[in-house]
Amino acid sequence: MNLLLELLRTPSPAWSESATRAIIQREVGGDVDAAGNLWVEVGDSRTLFLSHMDAVHNDRPVSALVREDGMIALDPSCGQTALGGDDRCGIRVMVEMIRNRIPGLYLFTTAEEIGCQGMHKAASSVPDCIDQAISFDRRGTGSVITSMMEGPCCSDAFATELCRRLGEGFMPDPTGSVTDSAVLHDRLVNYTNISVGYVHEHSPDEMVDSAFLLNTLIPAVLRVDWESLPSDPKPECDPGYWEPAGLGVPVSGMEDDTVYQIGMFFESRPHRRFSGSEVSEIVEMFAEGWSLSDVLEMYPA
Repeated sequence: MNLLLELLRTPSPAWSESATRAIIQREVGGDVDAAGNLWVEVGDSRTLFLSHMDAVHNDRPVSALVREDGMIALDPSCGQTALGGDDRCGIRVMVEMIRNRIPGLYLFTTAEEIGCQGMHKAASSVPDCIDQAISFDRRGTGSVITSMMEGPCCSDAFATELCRRLGEGFMPDPTGSVTDSAVLHDRLVNYTNISVGYVHEHSPDEMVDSAFLLNTLIPAVLRVDWESLPSDPKPECDPGYWEPAGLGVPVSGMEDDTVYQIGMFFESRPHRRFSGSEVSEIVEMFAEGWSLSDVLEMYPA
């Protein structure tokens, strides 16, 4: 719990992740690239594990309060924009995996919250032997994501077997949007995003289920044999559409950065229902060059 609280109480806006990175390096070492991403390699592996060091934070201190039920919440008096369980929870999982010498290439990225910018800079350094990626960056306590903005991200066989290995409560979930592993869509056989226990992310109402994270998820990921997951390839996708919460978003022909900004918008509004006309209007705003912050302001949570 102490390490989780230390991470949560460390402000880490995009491109200002140095304090968070220092905590991780103190625990597990690693090498820093030119974009500030932190790499740790354990043994020989075909698996890339990912979490991101930035959060939807301002530069104020983060006051995290532990409730009697084990939920961690943000003290509303501290003036912070979010607790930051997205993605301190993922960091905490990966630190424990490294401590336990689970084979893999571990990448803690910068600037995920503003378009996976650190991952875009790191992508060319991912070795060719990597053919599957696991992001620990999903809300809730039971998702193994099967589809993201780029389309299907893993095969049914991969998702079903991973859920079985993680244990009761995990289910394939097709409602993903965007996270760092999607940057490697064209290179990977399979990739996914796993729930790490935060809810109401990107808002002052964000909370972290520490009991799930520390007592259920971490023991589960330490038991999984990641190297033997099925290699059945992910299905082909329609490159012109992405479906957040079942709504087809036309993205054909758009620049990659624009597509990722659209993905980040819908990821930031997980509890809001959008009509088809609203989706079209939002896509058009991004196509015209509106910034993510401006569109978020137009469509509050």
